[in-house]
Parts: sequence; C-alpha cells; structure tokens
Amino acid sequence: MIKEEDIQNIRRQADIADIISHYIDVQKNGRNYKAVCPFHDDHDPSLSISREKQIYKCFVCGSGGNVFTFVQKYENVSFTEA
Repeated sequence: MIKEEDIQNIRRQADIADIISHYIDVQKNGRNYKAVCPFHDDHDPSLSISREKQIYKCFVCGSGGNVFTFVQKYENVSFTEA
C-alpha cells in the first residue's frame, strides 16, 4: 500500500502540463494550458490544464482530475500503475 504522504509528494513534484504533454499536444493559454480532449471525439481544444491547481478539466465531456487520474484514464490502468 502506498502512503498518502508519498502520493502527495509525487503529486507536488509532477507537473501536470508536462506529464499530459507526453500524451497529447498541449498549448499555453494565458496562465493555463489547453488541448484537444482525448476522452471524446473533440476537434477544438476543450481540455483546460491548470499548473497552479495541478488539475485538468474538459468542458465538453466533463472529464477531469489530477495527474494520476489522467494517466489512469488515458492508459486504462490502475491507480498504482499510474
């Protein structure tokens, strides 16, 4: 079992925009980043990524979360694998 303290340390050290950019094209948009959402048939950037809050949110399909949930959903893996 992974300690909650270890999970939080990893989350603080992982840059969500950098991690997501390894999977999809991410573009700077003011303080945040935007991308075409990989979780639905998207043609215009609807995925917003906040480095400040370390979260992502799609304003079309509603998908959202942190760096762990993105990797889990994108790669279809468990939390531990992510």
